[in-house]
Amino acid sequence: MKVDPAYTSQICHACGHCAAENRESQAVFRCRACGHTDHADVNAAKNMRQDVP
Repeated sequence: MKVDPAYTSQICHACGHCAAENRESQAVFRCRACGHTDHADVNAAKNMRQDVP
């Protein structure tokens, strides 16, 4: 199954808030809306996994 990776590293897996500012660095993800933190690639992978049935 193919999943479009666009913006998956900017979308918060916890609350769904999408903003470029959520991606503090190559490795750090911190949601500006809810405060959720994670490794940026792990957060993106969780978002992509969510899209797969």
